[in-house]
Amino acid sequence: MVVSTLKTYLITPEVTLSYFQTLPSILESFSPDYAMYRSTNRAFAKDFALLCRARKITCFINSQGFDDKALDSVLPYFDGIHLKSSAFFLIKHFSSRCMVGFSAHTPQEVQDALQNGAHYAMLSPIFATPNKGTPLGVHILQTLDSHTLSRTFALGGIDTPLKVKQLTKIHNLYGFASIRYFLGEK
Repeated sequence: MVVSTLKTYLITPEVTLSYFQTLPSILESFSPDYAMYRSTNRAFAKDFALLCRARKITCFINSQGFDDKALDSVLPYFDGIHLKSSAFFLIKHFSSRCMVGFSAHTPQEVQDALQNGAHYAMLSPIFATPNKGTPLGVHILQTLDSHTLSRTFALGGIDTPLKVKQLTKIHNLYGFASIRYFLGEK
């Protein structure tokens, strides 16, 4: 069995001043490859992007909670935008301007997003996670072909090193994304 090294993707909780003040130590401790600003609190968006860029972390902004004007003002500071499944129709619009990530909840949504220009997709929920419905399970990742897996992040309920270890057994899985994993101690 081949054990892979997974890319890591930090997703912020709702960003408060307290969280933002601890973010540099979180980034230092975990050294994620990617980070997403997933907060309706616009006050820290630009500074989040600058902090990530200074550490060579590829950063995305989640479009949820931002109107067009606010999004246009901060998007240039980010490497890309992350879209929810309800914003599928915007993939092509943004893929000409920046990198695009996409939230998917079925293998078919992953494939459709990637075929329509998304640079990566997150498939969730893999493990049980609060308020996210029935988990898909690790086995769902094995239904994706190798090329699709190489552009897919597992998401949902990934909050312990043991769960990450389970994911490393999925050959060619690009990585995992999480909020709670990066809030714990390393």
